[in-house]
Amino acid sequence: MLAVKKNVVGEFTRNDFVGIGETLEGKPRMASLTAVRSTEVVVISASFLNFLQKYGDQVMSKIAQYLSNRIGFLRTEKFKEPLDISRYSTVALVPTSNKVPIKNFGSELNAALNTIGPTAVIDSSCITYSDSNPIISRFRYLQLITQLETDNIMVLWVCDNTFSYWTKQCILHADLILFVASIDENFTPNTLEKQINRMKNLSAPKQLVLLHRENLYKPPDNTAMWLKDRKWISDFHHIRCQPRMYREQIAYQLFKDVSTKSKIPNKFSDISRLARRLTNNAVGLVLGGGGARGFAHLGVVRALEKAEIPIDMIGGTSIGAFMGAVYATYGDYVHMNRCANKFGKSYGSIYNQMSDITLPLLSFLTGARFNSILYSIFNDINIEDLLIPFFCTSTDISSHQLK
Repeated sequence: MLAVKKNVVGEFTRNDFVGIGETLEGKPRMASLTAVRSTEVVVISASFLNFLQKYGDQVMSKIAQYLSNRIGFLRTEKFKEPLDISRYSTVALVPTSNKVPIKNFGSELNAALNTIGPTAVIDSSCITYSDSNPIISRFRYLQLITQLETDNIMVLWVCDNTFSYWTKQCILHADLILFVASIDENFTPNTLEKQINRMKNLSAPKQLVLLHRENLYKPPDNTAMWLKDRKWISDFHHIRCQPRMYREQIAYQLFKDVSTKSKIPNKFSDISRLARRLTNNAVGLVLGGGGARGFAHLGVVRALEKAEIPIDMIGGTSIGAFMGAVYATYGDYVHMNRCANKFGKSYGSIYNQMSDITLPLLSFLTGARFNSILYSIFNDINIEDLLIPFFCTSTDISSHQLK
């Protein structure tokens, strides 16, 4: 059997039209459609659309306006890379153990999201179910989802520590599933994670959030172990937690603003960075090469901090890759400046440069001294262990391809 690779060419959300252009033209739809969560679909027949064309001028003008806006977002055939799907309206928060302060994490994330737009966060204590009449219970639940999604840019569903009815409903109605774990706990997937991943027709993307106690933070060395047995994870986030997050957990009140229970986080905090990434408001910085000129990147980062522009992801090439990696380790200018000075003093020595000279077939320097300095700064840290998402590029001079 021949396996056909499927590419994501578009995304539809609540109140979107699907296939209306093909229906009006009488052509078959070439792309398939997959729901990533429980979805209610309203079917409009071709005959009804023809009726609207004749007698519903105002309705058809709205549809035409929608189609023109939608076409503007479609990719042409020359773009083969998949779309970055980030229009999340409902997010399920799943604790990986009983020790994870999942309610407090939800409250902190809600406070950060509220600086971007109205959000809501609820858990199972906010809703009561009627076991004697599951149909009524499901109807009320759907009413709640509709109301919350209408009033907010994002809804956070805090799951139980067990595979309960509430947890299953949260997962089924989530656009994104966040597994929240403490970095100092066992990295093996727990029973709840396995039960969720055994659910049928579950297409929502899954990401991992690793919590660090801010007052005890040091770059981790085991992120790869967390990801090794979680092949289903599409992305991960390192979050340094304020000490208050591990204190007594709060109780949510439905439709009440719980953000007042948590201090509004600083925009440079990790939880604020997560909020921006979830809402597609993240800021990325790419640093170029140029040897000694790369130290100008220090001024760029400092200028951004003074302008209160956070850096949510960073990358670079050559000296820009070094500067980017240094910033990604702790996410602040002070540490970046200290490491850059160490690099400059070590590599700027004439003796060190002369001892690194080689036959200039491909380069004037062997790179051994450069690698030695990098190791003294980063040790054995992996890219996965960096606090801020980071990438670097290089060129294969044999194949002339970007790596």
